[in-house]
Amino acid sequence: MSLSVRTLVGQASLYGFFTLLRRVVSFALTPLYTHYLSPTDFGVLELLSIAGTFVSILGGFKLDAAFYRFYVAATTDEERRRVLSAAMLTSLAFSTAIVLPLLVLVTMHPIESGTTTIPVGAVHLVLAAMWLDLATSVPLAYCRATNRVAFLGTVSTTQALTTGALATFLLVAVGMDYTGVLWAMLVGTALTAISALVVVRPSVLAWDAGVAGSLLRYGLPMLPASLFMYVLSSSDRYFLARFASFADLGVYAVAAKFALALHLLVMGPFGEMWATNQFRLYEERNGDLYRRVALTYLGTLFVAALAIAYFSYDFILFAFDERYAGAAFLTPLLVMSVVYWGIVPTQDLGCLVTPGKTWIRSVATATGAIVAVAASFVLTPRFGTYGAACAGIAGYAALALATSVLNHRLVDMRAPLPHVIGLSSALAVLMLLPFAADRFAYATFLALRCLVLLGYAVAVVALVDPDRMSQLLRGRHRLPAAVLGRNRRVTRVP
Repeated sequence: MSLSVRTLVGQASLYGFFTLLRRVVSFALTPLYTHYLSPTDFGVLELLSIAGTFVSILGGFKLDAAFYRFYVAATTDEERRRVLSAAMLTSLAFSTAIVLPLLVLVTMHPIESGTTTIPVGAVHLVLAAMWLDLATSVPLAYCRATNRVAFLGTVSTTQALTTGALATFLLVAVGMDYTGVLWAMLVGTALTAISALVVVRPSVLAWDAGVAGSLLRYGLPMLPASLFMYVLSSSDRYFLARFASFADLGVYAVAAKFALALHLLVMGPFGEMWATNQFRLYEERNGDLYRRVALTYLGTLFVAALAIAYFSYDFILFAFDERYAGAAFLTPLLVMSVVYWGIVPTQDLGCLVTPGKTWIRSVATATGAIVAVAASFVLTPRFGTYGAACAGIAGYAALALATSVLNHRLVDMRAPLPHVIGLSSALAVLMLLPFAADRFAYATFLALRCLVLLGYAVAVVALVDPDRMSQLLRGRHRLPAAVLGRNRRVTRVP
């Protein structure tokens, strides 16, 4: 099937819709969880979640990415069958080889933090769900490669709804603890695995060592960058579990959900569009449009970040259990981490278009990971959740700085650095306002936040699009020429 702009936009819109729907279902359950789960329970869930993410990265070996490359390049049905078979069997073998030793390890050495020990059965549930997830990664990749967008969206949404409904039943009606959420997650993952296997018939499977070797040679070099990014994004949680408590980690996890909403609302949609269009703008040498689009995206990101940081305070205050009130003051710090992460796509074009420079991504990510780990080790034992949040800011800021420095001389197409530094610096200062909540009455504090947000948004528009701001200040708007002509004819005096 030939590609067109309409086809690509349609697929991107469907993916975006189903992704948003799935995340909304997941986020909507957070207030419920805070009323039935203690911060300690929530912290255990967060630690198990990031541990599961590590297993999925390590056990996946980037075989789904390798599958895309070789399946699309195949020219016959037989070649495509061999690629699919080798990818599925290799994925199944490696995921089993990773998960089984971990099952034995956690059985012999339970996970502990302070006086809290995570039950071995809970870890087994997570590992079982991760094994199913890994075993299903290639079939789901096959569905994407064959443009089964509606099927994928329906399956992912059904998984989220099933998991949410079952977790709610087990928590509210049955009275289970966080293991009810884990059982619900396992059931939802199993339903997705069954659905994927219905599409990919097991009868097509046949081992091909040559194809498997090609897939691994392609996918394995990408694994270090994924691991570095994992360390950067997860080290703060591990240090909290080690030096603080699961209760602190639970409050921290709630704040992180608001910070990641910024990624969902702004960074994700921009990334879908930017992935290919940045290369088209480079080929056209259209630097002006590149810089304008990048700066418009950053302006949107910064304003949305300030809005989330300011008004998550009210949501946490009124919708969440009072035990999670501290999340309101952690959210601005975690949002600032995501802001620095969001700067990266506007600065890294050089390593993507200059031959032999893709290593820059791994080096920049490794830099951020090292800084995050070092800062977590120093700050978390002394300052707890606030230390962990500041360590995250340091790590993502290091990632953005390393990306900018290493790419600066390769191309001249990037978001203007003076604008980026000015807007992000002002944003960092304004993020401190929520910490003054106890100095004002609630109504006064709400009005103050609205005014500050409005003022910053005006400043962003003035910097990103000064012509539009000039028009707004003069109270004039462009109208189509035909309309202006009609107005002149109406007001003409005979």
